Amino acid sequence: MSFRLIRNILSICLSGAAATLGAAGLKMECEPYLRYINNQTAAVTFIMAAEKPTECYVEFSSPQRPQSRIKMQSQSVAPGKWVYNAEIKDLAAGSNCTYALVAANGDRSGEYKFSMPGRDQIEHTILLISDVHERSKVMGQMIRSGRKAGASLCVLLGDQVGRFEDDSYNTMMNGFLSELCKQAQGTLPVTVLRGNHDYYGKNHPIWHKFFPCENDRTYFSLRKGNVFYIFLDSGNAYQPEMCRRLFAHQRKWLEAELQSEACRTATFRVVVVHYPSHAIAESVAKVTPGPLLKGLLTGTDPDKRIHLMLSGHRHRYIRTDAFSNKFKVNSSGFSNKTPGLPGVPGKNYPYTLVIADSFNHGGSADFNYFLVNASADRLHVQSLDEKNRKIDEFTIAPDGKVTDMILVKEFTN
Repeated sequence: MSFRLIRNILSICLSGAAATLGAAGLKMECEPYLRYINNQTAAVTFIMAAEKPTECYVEFSSPQRPQSRIKMQSQSVAPGKWVYNAEIKDLAAGSNCTYALVAANGDRSGEYKFSMPGRDQIEHTILLISDVHERSKVMGQMIRSGRKAGASLCVLLGDQVGRFEDDSYNTMMNGFLSELCKQAQGTLPVTVLRGNHDYYGKNHPIWHKFFPCENDRTYFSLRKGNVFYIFLDSGNAYQPEMCRRLFAHQRKWLEAELQSEACRTATFRVVVVHYPSHAIAESVAKVTPGPLLKGLLTGTDPDKRIHLMLSGHRHRYIRTDAFSNKFKVNSSGFSNKTPGLPGVPGKNYPYTLVIADSFNHGGSADFNYFLVNASADRLHVQSLDEKNRKIDEFTIAPDGKVTDMILVKEFTN
């Protein structure tokens, strides 16, 4: 073996060791996680183990901006555990960015790269998972599959945890966040919405420390390619007073978003929310999506119409198309012998609704997840199970027309 080859191997090994030591010096509990706040702002967050907080920075650059540093804000989430967060603002939509985490003593992580969402990203894929309920290994398996499929955004649709009891830190970390960070690797942006279970327990306000945002706003929108995505917080049906407070602000925001240029000029509009607007028990629908969405998403104006809603909560995979009086599924969990399917199909709605499930209650496919692939003239939606077998596959055209890509059964309730 030549001296030059030995020297190159040692150089590679030592550089890797330095990066590892830098990350260890920061005492990171797991990889950082990256979130979109809007088309110009991204948030970088990581958890540190230390007796007391210290100064940390996120150092970033992009082709449109010189390298700079932002001081990270810290919050205590448990004895000896701190969440550090920083928002990187005024980024150019669609820009490629690089960041590293830097401690005041000079310790630094390796570099992480990501891309901001932009209108030139016509062809793209997003991954959606719902109702993990602390089944982190299953979630990790789905994220790995999504990354192989080219997903540029990972969305958790709610009910990541069970309840926030006394050890709320471990509820978050061991329930899903450590595995999410491991699989996203600081480069795959994640969107983590709340479901009803994420509100349960006396310590549920800790959620905002792990996912801080301005005014604790848990809903936002993104324009990616020719798709306008709306991410909503549907609250908890068992806390109606909380829902009323949350919905009052969220409805005003949603009304403005539907009038925005980003929405009106999009070819497709997709709503992502834990509680679906229909196809669930009507008692739940009246408390949550009813007051939140009533009258806002049912219009057929081509500049505002919603094409697709992606939801969870029900623990059964099911689809109902726009203006349809049928349910569509490819699962033994539903049949004409199943009495009283809860909720109504999409006969009064101009958009197709699909409900995911990563928590099997028997009957429906175990652990299904969504891949939504967008292109210039269609949305291509696939639902896959834990073995990556297709449960459902269809496309949606700009006029809302649905085309089934595989044979699926139809049912009525």
